[in-house]
Amino acid sequence: MPRFWYRLTVAPILALAAVLLLSPGLGLAVQLLANPGLNDPAAFVDTGRDWRDFDETVANGWWYYYVADGTYQSGDDAPKLHWMSSRQFAQAFGGLDYYREGDASQVIWSAYDFDAGIYQQVSGLTVGQDYAFEIAMASFWRGSGYPITNGKMVKCIGVDPYGGTDPTASTVIWDWDNCDSTDKSWPYLDMAATAQATTMTFFIRIQSPDNHSTNHTDLNYVFIDDGRLTLAPTVNLVVPATSDPSIDLGWTASTDPDWTLQGVEVQYKDHVDGIWHVIQGNTDTDTSYVLQGQPGHIYTVRARAWQEQGNYDLHGLWVEKQVQVGGVYAGYVRNNFGIG
Repeated sequence: MPRFWYRLTVAPILALAAVLLLSPGLGLAVQLLANPGLNDPAAFVDTGRDWRDFDETVANGWWYYYVADGTYQSGDDAPKLHWMSSRQFAQAFGGLDYYREGDASQVIWSAYDFDAGIYQQVSGLTVGQDYAFEIAMASFWRGSGYPITNGKMVKCIGVDPYGGTDPTASTVIWDWDNCDSTDKSWPYLDMAATAQATTMTFFIRIQSPDNHSTNHTDLNYVFIDDGRLTLAPTVNLVVPATSDPSIDLGWTASTDPDWTLQGVEVQYKDHVDGIWHVIQGNTDTDTSYVLQGQPGHIYTVRARAWQEQGNYDLHGLWVEKQVQVGGVYAGYVRNNFGIG
């Protein structure tokens, strides 16, 4: 995720930043998403839904969905829930055209409770390959003029590594532990997963309660922008079986060809206390460590690589291995979800 810009910025500054980032010679990574910036004017498509005189739109390459159980009047096709480009939203309400890059973002809005989002299917992928996905979202509880109210609108991402489009399917990996509920800021959410088919589906999801404003005149809305999908960085972790309390750990990492290695995050856990201890953080590039263990104790060691490109960084999947000091095995566990 980016290591900068966690505040709203006016459109001209963002447009200038986009021009700079797209300048030749900066070596941007190959982008696997279609329309990753969710931009206007020609890149939005009519959904067939309407709000007053506006034909609602979704960014080209993406499509909309809602989860019936969490959405007001879902039995009537959720008439109080709307998808627009940020330009449309500004035209409809006299402002509020926020975005991170390019010239627009995707907006989802309602004054009532909803569980909804957008998704994109990406084809031509390699089965068994790890991919890293990231998107930025800014939510506004009861509008831009209402005080910051964290904990109301929950923003999440998920991946179906089999390419399905049902957000409630058991095959979807939701990164629930790393959802964001901050209000009126631009957090980036990212995760990694392994392709189980040549098509994967990448979900963006927002869960919002009814705001109970008078006559439902206050709106809850979210802006979605600045996505990316790349090959995920990978790590090879070596944890040898040993009878010696000193365990020689080692690791090597690789990245997407257009990104560079930022570091390898490494942690260990003694099964006696079950607490993860940090060996090094995600910007450290050391490749070895001697873990001082206790005879008879079982340790799990995990590592994941981070790659960087400009002001962005993305992580890969955790790789875990187990070792028992004085035992006879060094086990291997790979976290396919990429969730820490």
